[in-house]
Amino acid sequence: MESIQVLKITQILEKAAPSLNECRYADILSDAEVSKIIQTRQDYEYKLLSTNKELDIYLKYIQFELNLLLLISTRRRRKSITRVYRFYEMLSHTQSIFRRALGKWKSNIRLWKSFIDFSVQYQYQVESIFELAVKRNPTNPDIWILCAKWHAEFNNNTQSARNILQRGIKLIKESRTLWYEFFKLELMMSLAEAKKINEDEEFDEQTNAQYDYEIPTMILNEVQTLKALKDDADLRFDLLNLLCDYPKTQHLQNILLDDLSKNFRQDESVIYRCVIFGHVKYGHSQESTLEALCQVARSISTPLMYEHCAQFAKDCFNNANSNNKKSCFDQLINVYVQAHSCSCMTINMILDHLNILHVCNDKSYQKVLDDTFNQHPHDLKLAMLQLENSKDKKATLKQIIKMRQDAPRKEAAEFWTNALQRLGDEADILDYKKAVIDGCDENVKIAFFNHAAKHSDDIKALNENVEFLLTYPPNSVALYKTIIKHYSKDWKENFEKLNQLYRRAIGEHGVNNEDFWIGHIMLMKRKGDLNKVHHLYTQATKTLAKLDGFIEKYDLIK
Repeated sequence: MESIQVLKITQILEKAAPSLNECRYADILSDAEVSKIIQTRQDYEYKLLSTNKELDIYLKYIQFELNLLLLISTRRRRKSITRVYRFYEMLSHTQSIFRRALGKWKSNIRLWKSFIDFSVQYQYQVESIFELAVKRNPTNPDIWILCAKWHAEFNNNTQSARNILQRGIKLIKESRTLWYEFFKLELMMSLAEAKKINEDEEFDEQTNAQYDYEIPTMILNEVQTLKALKDDADLRFDLLNLLCDYPKTQHLQNILLDDLSKNFRQDESVIYRCVIFGHVKYGHSQESTLEALCQVARSISTPLMYEHCAQFAKDCFNNANSNNKKSCFDQLINVYVQAHSCSCMTINMILDHLNILHVCNDKSYQKVLDDTFNQHPHDLKLAMLQLENSKDKKATLKQIIKMRQDAPRKEAAEFWTNALQRLGDEADILDYKKAVIDGCDENVKIAFFNHAAKHSDDIKALNENVEFLLTYPPNSVALYKTIIKHYSKDWKENFEKLNQLYRRAIGEHGVNNEDFWIGHIMLMKRKGDLNKVHHLYTQATKTLAKLDGFIEKYDLIK
């Protein structure tokens, strides 16, 4: 069996040899390059003999051949060699590798596309390769579209492109990309036909009425009735945008707009896009477009619709020049006021409203902030804005805590992280203690300890704060290391406290952290308690999940 395979490799290499020899005689490739090419091909062929054939080997082999073809083509142009008679044998050799790979990975679209790109680039058996591709991948729309585009753009055969897209749609009716490309092709064909009819006259796309959009109209009707595409608003907008590039398509645009307004009347995003499309198409001003959006919002009165209005108004404000800035600001504020009167203000809209007022130094900022926070006391961002803008932050924090008594406990950590950050130096031990009781994160706990270490009157007060801090687990490794590092500055004075800290740290993290074991052992060595050192070592070897790091560190201090 092996000898048959070796013979097959020999035949493949011999079949490809004449084209290389021609390139050598034409001084396109050197003798050394030809020898190297033959050796590389042989290496790849023997790799493909393996029972574990990997796609990566095929891809590298193919890439090698594609690079070789590019090199030969480049050198031919440079040397003005118009033709290499056996060049097609090289193309055939590359194609055979593709086919062998695709025989094993029949549905690999990346490989198929690479095969198609190769055939189109060198115009080598393109039509037959496309037919093979759609036959092997009948449910992949990309293959059908590539095939149709080649017929329409490279082969200048729009009728064949139409037939191919129709074949694809019959097999995969739910493909939005196929319907889009089919619609686009038919529009192009209608425009080309109109130009052909009027070829004896000076053709004007906008004034000439000789257009036949019968097939595009049929496609739109099919899209509307097809179950798989019935709820696809994005496809309809894609088709609308496409129609804008073609003359005399108003009736087609109306079909789509009527369909959107009829079947998507509950979808605020679709309604918003319809309004924007109509006003932009007819060149309406931003003011009239915003007025139309607000009118629609008043009739629908949903938060999402007002969010769309506010976003449009905000974009107008951000893009306005200095002359229009004030009027755009007033329009934006009116949208927020209108939304508020309909109880349609979302938290995001409230925050945007406050941000605009703050940026523009509007006098109403604080009043709006107070009112909205009273209405939404549990919202963390509003609470932080309230604290940030307060002159008496301590009193404001007290008020906020009282108003947030029923807030979800899971928000406590984020609340205190933000609150203490805004309090800055005004924060005191009581604030930190409230944060710990409510359930803050490790960063706040570390900040608590650092604050206590800096402001405690004596070691006793610090010890009391540390004891309070550690009674609210979980306590992180970073927290224990921060506290231990501080007490280690005077280890003799703080020996008992350090001993206690190491025991607590080992109790919480002794299974996975060898550093606390090593630190405790080093503390006992300094104290001269070798019995305790031995006891800790034995206990560590029984407790730690992984001993490698511990043994290595212990050997360094032993």
